[in-house]
Amino acid sequence: MLVSAAGSVAATAFAFTVLAAVALGASSAGASTESLFGLAESSTVVVGEGDTLWDIAQRVRPFEDPRRTVQDIVDLNGLSGSALEPGQELVLPSVS
Repeated sequence: MLVSAAGSVAATAFAFTVLAAVALGASSAGASTESLFGLAESSTVVVGEGDTLWDIAQRVRPFEDPRRTVQDIVDLNGLSGSALEPGQELVLPSVS
């Protein structure tokens, strides 16, 4: 009985370790952990040279109308216009 309890604890610890490693790997690769845990998580992007809100919107939600996503990005970041600066960090809307 003691051996099976210890084995169960070890198996549970291993499962949590694997899950954490997968979640951390997804985060460091720029992917959202939302699909892993069912939680909404804010994502960000750093604006690159030549990036536009339209380009970023198409990357965030490739199968949706970019106009809606551009407006969501503007609203989330309190932008007063469409001008972006390289190195600027933007909070991105969740993928619908």
